[in-house]
Amino acid sequence: KCGDNNLTHNIVFSLSEDGESYYVSDYTGNDTKLTIPSTYNEKPVTRIGRNAFCDAVTLEEVIIPNSVTIIEYWAFYSCSSLMSINIPDSVTEIGYSAFAFCSSLISIEIPESVIKLGQSDATVFTGCNSMESITVSPNNPIYDSRDNCNAIIETASNTLVNACKNTTIPESVSIIGNGAYSRLNSLKTIEIPSSIVRIEYAAFLECEFLTDVIYTGSKQQWKEIDINNWFDANNCLLNARLVCMGVDKEQSDFIYNSNGDGTASIIGIATVIIITEETPNGETVTRIASYSFRDMKNIIVEIPVTIQVIDDCAFYYCSITEIRYSGTVEEWCSISKMDGWWNWQCGGFTVICSDGEIIYS
Repeated sequence: KCGDNNLTHNIVFSLSEDGESYYVSDYTGNDTKLTIPSTYNEKPVTRIGRNAFCDAVTLEEVIIPNSVTIIEYWAFYSCSSLMSINIPDSVTEIGYSAFAFCSSLISIEIPESVIKLGQSDATVFTGCNSMESITVSPNNPIYDSRDNCNAIIETASNTLVNACKNTTIPESVSIIGNGAYSRLNSLKTIEIPSSIVRIEYAAFLECEFLTDVIYTGSKQQWKEIDINNWFDANNCLLNARLVCMGVDKEQSDFIYNSNGDGTASIIGIATVIIITEETPNGETVTRIASYSFRDMKNIIVEIPVTIQVIDDCAFYYCSITEIRYSGTVEEWCSISKMDGWWNWQCGGFTVICSDGEIIYS
């Protein structure tokens, strides 16, 4: 910049309001490696301002001096070639989206001095799809990376605030925070522990390649999680295939009938029939053929969302306890089937869908 006296090393410095220090306000170069000086005009450089290095696509490595205490929001936004950056022990605050979409950033370590990361609805490392490791100094009073989880956890609330593709959620975590996995397109499968009680707004925003959710609890426990899906911001999570590993305490392999006097009779043993989405050779299962399950008693049937047709008499003379369908009520109703014939002589049962129930009498 011609005539700009505050330009050195392609870095623009601006005087802070107190007149005692400078901050980085802009960058005009195309370096691959850059060391930010600790002083300018004999005054310390204490901040990296908002947008200072935004879209500096050539930067691969940046060294921040120990004079810096604050890295403001969007400071390194979309520095797509940035692979290495140090956060010195002097830094106490990192603003939201400070390193968002630094798609080449591989690892980061948060020092013990940092006591504020992002804000309530935006994380620091959104869209860092190459990130393999996130660690926090063990002496940090606010955040931790317990159990080598490759994530940032707010210690007091047990909230996971920022994750990467290699994150393992510890059993001690109870909340997945706002934007924790936001725009992490490298995420395909996630295991969520039964300790989770809340998944906050946009935790899985635009995780377009998330296909499988493995939950260590039961289906009933999953339903009890408070999932904030305001404006469909967690649709990627809710639309993924859910596998629940746990069993509800009230579930039993036995079927009971009430005797009407406060007691019950055992009338048989439940058989759970799990229809898979694919055959062993990888073909998608789309149809349940006629008489597939004729004359079976006390059965619980799990039907995947891939099913498009249920033929007449598919459950001929079956005694069905319930059908568990992985899709929605609307998707169940769109399956091609002739009412009264596909479930001929089956009696009453309930179809439990992902968003509601349908009762057949």
